[in-house]
This record gives sequence, C-alpha cells and structure tokens, in this order.
Amino acid sequence: MSEPTQAPQGDTAGQAAAPTPDAVHAGLRQVGEAVDIAIEAVNAGSLIDLAGLEERVASLCEDIKTLSAADGRTLEATLLDLVGRLDRLSETLARRRDDLLQRPAATAPQDATAAYRKPQP
Repeated sequence: MSEPTQAPQGDTAGQAAAPTPDAVHAGLRQVGEAVDIAIEAVNAGSLIDLAGLEERVASLCEDIKTLSAADGRTLEATLLDLVGRLDRLSETLARRRDDLLQRPAATAPQDATAAYRKPQP
C-alpha cells in the first residue's frame, strides 16, 4: 500500500508554482512560433488577431524575473530571437498598412467583403 500524500505546508492557495527555466524557454518558443504564423498570415493578406500576445509576453517577463541570474542568462539567446521575430512582425504589419493606404479607395468594398468572407477549407 502506498503512503498518503502530504499536503503542502503553509498557505499556498492561489499561488502558482515557480516557473522553471525550461518552462520559460518553452513559453518563449511558443510565442515565437505564434509570431512566425502571424507574419505568414499577414504576408498572405489575412487578418490576424494579436489579442493576448502582449499579456503572454508580459507574463513570461514576470516569470523571468523570478529566476536566478544564472538561469535568466540562459534565456538570452531565446529572448533575442523573440525580439527579432517581433521586430519582423512589426515591419510586416507596417508594410501591409502602407500597402493598404496606397490602394485606390475603389477597392475598399472588395477588401471589406474579403475580410468578412468565410475562410476556404
């Protein structure tokens, strides 16, 4: 028969477990992959939803603050990679905005129709 599991000591209700460097690495990579998908979508002329991106990045930054300095340094390359991806997304969005602003006003109805059209499977 196995021994019963002991309840944790102290008041931990509502507290999340401290993040590990591996978990933060994984979160940063997931955000980077989502940014890459967003870049591809914008380049294809699709609309994208960036809701939650800022909050997710802010949450990861808070997680990084809880790590030791040595563990934080292990994230440097991943963070720099993410910053580069976010810069590329910003440039892609600016380029798309500029392209749309240069289009003749006559194409606006077609753009609106395309924006609300059901995606093709």
